[in-house]
Amino acid sequence: MAKYVLAGSPFKSKEEICKHYRAVRDSAHLHEEITDPIVIALYQQHPDWDQKTQDSSTLWIDWHQHLDFAPTKQIMIKRPGKESLDISYKVALDTFTKSKNREPHQVLLNEFRRAARCEIEYQIDWVRSPGLVVDHVYPFTFEVLLRNWVKKQGFKVKDIAIRSIDGQKSEWKFADCAHAKSWQNFHEHHAKLEAITKEEHYARKHIKVDWAELI
Repeated sequence: MAKYVLAGSPFKSKEEICKHYRAVRDSAHLHEEITDPIVIALYQQHPDWDQKTQDSSTLWIDWHQHLDFAPTKQIMIKRPGKESLDISYKVALDTFTKSKNREPHQVLLNEFRRAARCEIEYQIDWVRSPGLVVDHVYPFTFEVLLRNWVKKQGFKVKDIAIRSIDGQKSEWKFADCAHAKSWQNFHEHHAKLEAITKEEHYARKHIKVDWAELI
């Protein structure tokens, strides 16, 4: 029986996920884009994924320069006109395996969050600025606003259908245009967005949202 599920694919152990990751990394050529849905889904578990991918969410193979060792070939975030950005697969894997994301309802919630984020990305673009990240002003964080919208609609997360937009179950949108429009209007009306430095973002207070009653 599968203990973990990534992009719809079952894995019996953490070691199996690592084996798949290494196989994809080691078989790719330098500057080759990574399109494997399992590897993409794994990196999306990284706690800093949304912030690190504001300029680009494309993964590719590049040289990673270590402080005391020779550079190694790694999967990194490709940023047009900039140096590639490091993102640790080990942190992503630990976050995934130590959290409840391996449980079906948590997988659903994670994909739902990504669909909701995708639907309001154009609003994020309105305030995006080079070298800065876009943040929701406390206390109305993205997570708080999304939960408030679901509760106001009288829905459960499982009632809001989502669809893959890339055919590989790594990017999502709402399947119902009415749901998408409702969420977009709610977010635009209630969200306060500002462009800040990454240091400011990490220093800010974050709210843990309880989704238990709305799953």
